[in-house]
Amino acid sequence: MNERPANLVGRNESLLRQISNLGYTVRYDYFGGSGGGPCELGGKKHLFVDLALNSEEQFQLLISVIQNEIECRGNSQTSK
Repeated sequence: MNERPANLVGRNESLLRQISNLGYTVRYDYFGGSGGGPCELGGKKHLFVDLALNSEEQFQLLISVIQNEIECRGNSQTSK
């Protein structure tokens, strides 16, 4: 993906709003490029975003979290 950084930053902000609407608390920290990711602590969903990632890498992380959430919700509805 060869988008200008400003476009990716805007998209990332939009994705972060969607992730917050899905019930995640988003936290930023430096993980040395490991990427961070979603987890559940105390029954609450958190997304850790590695500040060492560039905008494109953060974009990929955010997209994967949303896709996983959609798949999980779809699977829980079909199993009822």
